[in-house]
Amino acid sequence: MSPAGPGHAVGLRPSTARGTATDRNPVAAPTNGYLASQLPLTLLVSRRRSARSLNFLRKLARSIVILLMSAAASEAADYFVSPAGDDLNPGTARTQAWRTIGRVNQAVFGPGDRVLFEGGRTFFGSLYFDPSDQGTAASPIGVASYGVGRASIHSGANFGFFAYNVGGYVLRNIDFVGDGPALNSDSGIVFYNDRPDRRRLDYLRVDRVAVTGYGQYGLLIAALNKSGYRNVRVSNVDSHHNALAGITVSGHFSTSLLGYAHQNIRIDHCRVWQNSGRAGLSSHSGSGIIMSDVDNGLIEYSVAYENGALNTANGGPIGIWAWDANRIVIQHNESHHNRTSSQTDGGGFDLDGGMTRSVMQYNYSHDNDGAGYLLAQFPTARPFSGNTIRYNISQNDARKNSFGAIHVWNGGSGIERCEIHNNTVYVSPAPSGTPRAVYFQTSARDLHVRNNILITTGDLRLVDAVVGQTGVLFQGNDYWSSGGNFRVRWEGAEYWALTNWRGTTGQEKLGGGPVGYRIDPRLVNAGGGGTLNDATRLPNLSAYRLQAGSLLIDSGLDLPVLFGFDDGSRDFHGTALPQGDRVDIGAHEATSR
Repeated sequence: MSPAGPGHAVGLRPSTARGTATDRNPVAAPTNGYLASQLPLTLLVSRRRSARSLNFLRKLARSIVILLMSAAASEAADYFVSPAGDDLNPGTARTQAWRTIGRVNQAVFGPGDRVLFEGGRTFFGSLYFDPSDQGTAASPIGVASYGVGRASIHSGANFGFFAYNVGGYVLRNIDFVGDGPALNSDSGIVFYNDRPDRRRLDYLRVDRVAVTGYGQYGLLIAALNKSGYRNVRVSNVDSHHNALAGITVSGHFSTSLLGYAHQNIRIDHCRVWQNSGRAGLSSHSGSGIIMSDVDNGLIEYSVAYENGALNTANGGPIGIWAWDANRIVIQHNESHHNRTSSQTDGGGFDLDGGMTRSVMQYNYSHDNDGAGYLLAQFPTARPFSGNTIRYNISQNDARKNSFGAIHVWNGGSGIERCEIHNNTVYVSPAPSGTPRAVYFQTSARDLHVRNNILITTGDLRLVDAVVGQTGVLFQGNDYWSSGGNFRVRWEGAEYWALTNWRGTTGQEKLGGGPVGYRIDPRLVNAGGGGTLNDATRLPNLSAYRLQAGSLLIDSGLDLPVLFGFDDGSRDFHGTALPQGDRVDIGAHEATSR
C-alpha cells in the first residue's frame, strides 16, 4: 500500500514484509485471524489445539462412530437443529431435530450431509469441522437454514464457524454474530488449510451469509505452506462491524516458496462496511476485501465503504485490493468513504506488492482518504509487472495525506510494464492535504498513461511525477483544470501549459507529433456521481458520460492497433468499443456524436 510521504516503506501482509523476514505466516491459527507476524507460530498451534478441545465430547464419540461407519458406507443425510429439539434425537427429521450446536460438534459428517438450522431462530456456540468431516466437490457438506428466514449463530467471544483442513463445503443462508470487536477476539467464518503437502482442497461455497461483530476477520480463507483452496466462490455476503477486515483470502507469504496457495477464487455481490480496524497494531487493519496468494481470482459487483477509520498503522487499509497474486480481475465494484487514522492509504482500490497480469476495470471509487486506484510495490515482494488500470471512474478521492486519485508508489524491486488508460478522474480540493489527479510518488519503468480524462479544480496539479521516471509516457489524455491553471510537475519542474510540458519533456507526443488535449470534456455532471451502494447499478452512473458534441468523442488513440494490447473491448457502462471510427477519451464510449 502506499505512503503519504517520500521514503516511507509500504508494508502490509506480514507487517514485516518491508523488513528482513523471508518466510512469514500471514494467517493465524484456527481461533485467531491476526497476521502471523503478530503471533508466534507456537501460539498459533496452541490456539488450534484449544479450538479443537472445544469438541472433547465429539472426539470421544468419534472413534465409535468411525468403527460403525467402516463396516458399510452411509448415505448422505440431512440433520436438523431446532430450539424445540432434543440432543438425544437422531436429528434426521424436523420432528426429531437436535437442539444445540454442541450436539452438531459431536457428530461426524460425510459427503452430501447437510446441517440445517431452523430459520428465524438463534443458536449459541461455535461450529467446528475437521478432517473427519470431509465433503467433495460433487457432494459437499452443507450448513444452512431451513424453514422461514435465516438462522443466526451467536458465538459470543469466540469464532462462529471454523473448518480445518477440509474441502467440499457449502455455507448458505445463515448468519453469524459475535459480541463486537471490543469483546470478541476471533473471526466469524474461517476455512484454514495447513496441510504440509501443499495440496489445494477443492470446492468452497459461501452464499447469502451475514457476519458481524468479530474482533478479527468477518470471513477468512487462509493457508499455510502454500496449501490452500481451489474453486471457491463467495457470493452475497454482508460482512460489517468487524475489526481487521470484512473478507480476506490469505496465504503463506514467502520470498523462497514458489507458486500460489489458492487457485480460482471468486468474490461477487458482497458488501463490506464499517470494518473499522484497530488502533495500536503494528500492521494495517480495517480493509474491506483482500485477496492474496491467489492464481486466477475475481472480485466483482461488490461494495466496500466506511472501513478502516480506527487503523493507526501505516501501509493500509484499502476498500478492495489484492497483493502477491497473479491474474486477478477487480471489476464492477464501488469503493467509497474508506478511511484511515494513519499517514497512509485508506483508499478505494489497490494492486499491491508482487502483483502480475492483473486488471482493475469498470470500478467506481469516490470520497476515500487515500488513492482511488493504487499501484504499489513493497520490499521483499515478488516482481510487479503487467498490470492494468482501465475504464474506471474516480471522484474526489485522496481526501487525506496528499495522495493522487491514481497513485504509483515503489518501495521495492520496481513497478514495470503497466498500462493506465481510459479512466475518468475528477479531483477537487480536500479538507486535508493536497490531492492530485495522477501522482507518481516514486520512479517507475515503462508505465503508459493514455486516453484518460483528468479533471482538477482549485488549481490542483493534474500530474505530479518525481525525478527518475524511465519509459513513462503520457499520450492522448485530456487535461482539464476547471476554474484554474494547467499545472503539471514533472521530475521537479513546474509546467503551466500543455505545450511547454510537451516541448520540454516529450510527453504527449506520438510519432514526433503532438497528442493530448486541454479542452472541456463536456461531461454530464462532473463531481456529481454520488453514492450508489449497489454495484449492479454502476452502468446507470450518468455523471461521467460525454455529452453530445464533446470533442473527445472519437478522439482516443487506437491502443490495440498502435501498441498491440487488449483494451478490454467495453467501456465503463458496458458499451462495445469502438462506437465510431476511433474510441473516445475517458471511461465512457459515446454511441453517437
